[in-house]
Amino acid sequence: MQAAQKKTAHKPTPVFDINAFPGDIDPEKLALINLCKSAKVDLSAKAAEPQNALEINCKGTTSAFATLGNFSLVIGKAKSRKTFFISLLIAAFIGGQLLMNKLQACLKTGKNKVLWFDTEQSEYHVQRSYTCALATANIKVSDNLSVYALRRFDTKTRESIIEHLIYNTEGLAVVVIDGVRDIVTDINSPEEATYIANKLLKWTEERNIHIVTVLHQNKADNNARGHVGTELINKAESVVSIAKDSSNNELSVVTPEYFRDKEFQPFAFRIDEGLPSIVEDWIGKEPKEPKKAKSANHIDEGFHLARIREAWKIDTSPTYGFAWKHIKAVFEKHQRLNDNEAKDFLAWYQKEGWILKIDPPASGKKWATYQMNLPVT
Repeated sequence: MQAAQKKTAHKPTPVFDINAFPGDIDPEKLALINLCKSAKVDLSAKAAEPQNALEINCKGTTSAFATLGNFSLVIGKAKSRKTFFISLLIAAFIGGQLLMNKLQACLKTGKNKVLWFDTEQSEYHVQRSYTCALATANIKVSDNLSVYALRRFDTKTRESIIEHLIYNTEGLAVVVIDGVRDIVTDINSPEEATYIANKLLKWTEERNIHIVTVLHQNKADNNARGHVGTELINKAESVVSIAKDSSNNELSVVTPEYFRDKEFQPFAFRIDEGLPSIVEDWIGKEPKEPKKAKSANHIDEGFHLARIREAWKIDTSPTYGFAWKHIKAVFEKHQRLNDNEAKDFLAWYQKEGWILKIDPPASGKKWATYQMNLPVT
């Protein structure tokens, strides 16, 4: 006769009265109550539309490239002239007028300060970029622009400097971070990717500013680099790519990749006497459609669920290495994923609750396994 197993008493989830006096509630619970109240949306009040920070005009139509409260992402391969494009954006922000019939800043007096952080160039080259932006805007000096060279600092110090200035610059409207990869230590870390994306969302919302971020594309394809690139694409308001024109190496083409607003028509710019200049009525050979960086939330949910069921028919409890490889395999006949993209998809499926990670000993193995958490069809 086996001894009866001792039952473990489960403590009920504590319930607290939100109308209780603050002194009667644990400080942590009180803080949570206040957070809940602050997060609740007043559906009876009409939310204000975000203010445009920069618009792109193209053949009579206007596209909002940047709005206050959001961030954008500029991607491109090395030497594609991304920094010159940033100089164009800066020139538009500080010039206050329609730049080259294409870029229109919409900043208001009292909220028109711009911070420009460069993490890659030396101070000499940062000053050259600053001079370039001023000359492009056709002004000699700007009281609204502050430029910082962060190359010599470590990763955490760069982030601290950026955050301090964001919260301590009066009248701030726009922040440029060229490049955002240098404020994380591991570009392929899902945790760091989520962390920096959340920081950008926090900064933009709390300060009601727009942040322009810059990131390299992979050498082998046109995808933004690493988990950081994937996460920023998922959360960015707008993503544009910069690439040299395949038919004229002297031109760089600006192409909308992902936009919440209507997309603008691609346009080209060249470098004339050291300054970027937008090519009016660009009629060069249309650049080849770039291979867009794949992100999970740009694909129909039903398509994802079908691929998950297909992958988990191969193995119902795969380990991590086999799980993402099965995902990659079932996507192969529809669209090609590289290894990092397949791993990103697996992480996203876990976040959505479609796949569960089962740690040992529950997994029955010495290592974790991944199980499908979808209803049987």
